[in-house]
Amino acid sequence: MAETRPFVATQPFKPAFLASANQPPVPWERWITMFEDWLLAIGFPTGDEYGARKAALLRASLGTEGYRIYASLATDLRETYAAATTRMEDHFVQKSSTVFQRAQFTRRQQRAGETISQYVAALREMAAKCEFPADQLTERVRDQLIAWCYSDRIRKRLLQEPATKALDEFVSLAVTMERAMVEAPALAPVERKPVNRVKTTATYRDQQQHEGRSKSKSCFNCGQTNHIAKCDICPARDKKCGSCNKTFCSSVSAGSRRHRSKSHHRRPAHTNKVSESADQFDDSDSELTEVRSIYVNSVTAAQVGNSKRVNCFVDNVPLELIVDTGAKVSIISKTHYSKYLCDHKLSKPVLSLRNFDGKPITCLGCITVPVHLGDKLLPAFTFYDGC
Repeated sequence: MAETRPFVATQPFKPAFLASANQPPVPWERWITMFEDWLLAIGFPTGDEYGARKAALLRASLGTEGYRIYASLATDLRETYAAATTRMEDHFVQKSSTVFQRAQFTRRQQRAGETISQYVAALREMAAKCEFPADQLTERVRDQLIAWCYSDRIRKRLLQEPATKALDEFVSLAVTMERAMVEAPALAPVERKPVNRVKTTATYRDQQQHEGRSKSKSCFNCGQTNHIAKCDICPARDKKCGSCNKTFCSSVSAGSRRHRSKSHHRRPAHTNKVSESADQFDDSDSELTEVRSIYVNSVTAAQVGNSKRVNCFVDNVPLELIVDTGAKVSIISKTHYSKYLCDHKLSKPVLSLRNFDGKPITCLGCITVPVHLGDKLLPAFTFYDGC
């Protein structure tokens, strides 16, 4: 009975090694490994009698340009499979020194966007060319992974593990942490961003209506709430208005009252003061508002009679000053001037000053000095020196 031989495929392996004149799309070392795995997968026989056919199948799978190069190198186109693979390897694989390969291995870092699995695969491939001892190969890859992984959190966690663990255990832990770092932000609670509060300013009519509803009485001469206009303790009693020259008293006529209700000396129910706590305001309050030549931070309402004092440095001298947002000029006392600022020559004032009663304020002169308020500097600020 005739011996039956196993069926052998005659189709060449794809992809071809080098189809056109160019660099091989797949390095020779990787391509020949794929070719031999393909031979094993199709059940190619391993007997010596099939050696010539195996070599022919290799040459047919080289591609047009690959076969041309092989034909230019070989003296016998029917040489054995082992001789053909050695010839192609000598031509396409550039040999490099072990020192260079190891230097490349130790310099290899995980790149941005490269996963842990991809990085470890690249390290394994490079380590195979470094001729490390077999018992040190996985240790070198493990050390390189810990030293040059992209995430500091993963590195700190891997350093806590004992050195007796295998490389696969380190890789599994790093991959788990990497996946958790990607998935955790999607499960985080929605961040609540602060919303700016819109603040409104009540008009005088609104304030009067509110006062009427609350049935609270205040003096319409000076604006204080601890007495009424006819009271003897009113500081504006029997005083003359600096605008209309009329007297504040208990026997004023109705017309005068209407005049006062519309005049500039009417005091609203609230005055402004500088905020003491930034927590009470929205982000828009932090903007600086320029009042003539001094900068004032966010303000809020306070009851009449409360004065806001600020600590600032006037020509590097710490002084406590009272803030009056309604004043057009800033006044410093003669005592402070004589004690701290007498080195500055007084200049002639350009404005004549009057108090609430309309009486003139004696002014010795003006000085221009630098003022520090917090982290703000006003290099030339003018003070009027009062008596």
